[in-house]
Amino acid sequence: MIRRFVRLFAWSLAMAGVTPCAGACATSSASTAGQVGVASGHFGFAPLLAHAWGPAHLALIGVIIGGFVLMVFLNRWFARRELNEIRTRLALSRQKERELRQSESWYRGLYECSRDAVMLLDERGFLDCNTATLSLFGCADREEFIACHPSELSTATQPDGRESRESADEKIATAIQEGTCSFEWRHQRVDGTPFMAEVLLSRIEHQDRHVLLALVRDISERKRTEDALRAASRNATEANEAKTTFLANVSHELRTPLHGILSFAAFGMRRTELLGEGELHEYFELIRQSGHSLLALVNDLLDLSKFETGQSDLVPNRVNMNALILRVIDECRSMAARRGIMIRLADGDAELPVWCDENRMTQVVRNLMRNAIKFSNDGGAVHVVVVANPREMTVSITDHGVGIPENELDKVFNKFFRSSKTRNDHGGTGLGLAICREIVEAHGGRIWAEGRPGGGTSLVFQIPVAAQSDSLSPPPIEVPADASSTADPAALF
Repeated sequence: MIRRFVRLFAWSLAMAGVTPCAGACATSSASTAGQVGVASGHFGFAPLLAHAWGPAHLALIGVIIGGFVLMVFLNRWFARRELNEIRTRLALSRQKERELRQSESWYRGLYECSRDAVMLLDERGFLDCNTATLSLFGCADREEFIACHPSELSTATQPDGRESRESADEKIATAIQEGTCSFEWRHQRVDGTPFMAEVLLSRIEHQDRHVLLALVRDISERKRTEDALRAASRNATEANEAKTTFLANVSHELRTPLHGILSFAAFGMRRTELLGEGELHEYFELIRQSGHSLLALVNDLLDLSKFETGQSDLVPNRVNMNALILRVIDECRSMAARRGIMIRLADGDAELPVWCDENRMTQVVRNLMRNAIKFSNDGGAVHVVVVANPREMTVSITDHGVGIPENELDKVFNKFFRSSKTRNDHGGTGLGLAICREIVEAHGGRIWAEGRPGGGTSLVFQIPVAAQSDSLSPPPIEVPADASSTADPAALF
């Protein structure tokens, strides 16, 4: 800046017409202090002021010096102002950096403390995740999770039947294009365990590019609850339908024997004097049969009510199952003979003891036997097979009738249920098999139905040889060594 001022000063002198001459320089050669070297551009200010310049020159010099001072002042003022601005911008920058760090720390805290799995991903795969994600998918660390493609943490196909990789790429593309995408997804953990999840994909800016923020919530428990509610609703609907059907059926079943009782009683009363003993006996027999039918229905309702309320006490005894079945066959033989149906008991050991309530077990075998006869074709056969081992005994009663549809095999033991193949052709209330299940389960056993390939159905129940509860308190029972060799049910058909 000094050089600029000197040059400006020299230019001002030249513009003012002041040019120091050689003579002046020579005259003052004796005085070195006032010597001016024109060639070198240096001036001796004392002689110059004393001999060459007037008041105007001095005023110009004052203006120049004042301008120089002003320029120095302004330069320092602008420099200080610029420095203050730099300091202000630096302070603001530092404040914003602190706020950014605080904000990042706050959001990182939310990110890490979220109970839902949160992750960042793009078209190529995962970029980051929180701790809940590692716990949800069973990953050891972030590197293991990030190395996976979204489809690798999913089952091979989704509930809609589409392949997971294809569907995942489509969902990601939709979220990037539209900004958000929510859906349900069947994920799987790294150990292969599947689970249903609710997924929300949101497009965000991250490091100057678009990425997706994924929120994944395990909804397996909610799905189980929804399934249970749907099943309960379906069961309630079926129960209501069964109740309606039962009321219609029981009205018919009650009305039919009552109508017979009243009709034959009235007919007999009107013609008592005219009827012979044979005809009276026939009328009374019809009345008796109608009364027994009515009584059986009432007894079924009472039995079912007792089992449902836990009021049916079993009276266990050591029972010969073969002998019990033979007695039931004798009871049902006339019913089968009227339609030309043969009842065949597979050859086995004559002594097959089991600890059970004899009356209740007879009721089970009788219900199953009559059911098999009812649904057998005329001239057909009913096969009975008993298989025993030291732990349990299995009884199978098979008919060769129209059979039961595959989807109804588990329902035939429900209260008031009747198969779609037989409900229009045969009577009944649908209580017999339900009572059989209650009795068998009370003995610690189980009962089921099996469809036969050639037509017909096998009704099978299995009970333990020894009692399964302290209330039965059975003595030790020895099953004959060759009892387990009793004919296999499949060998008869």
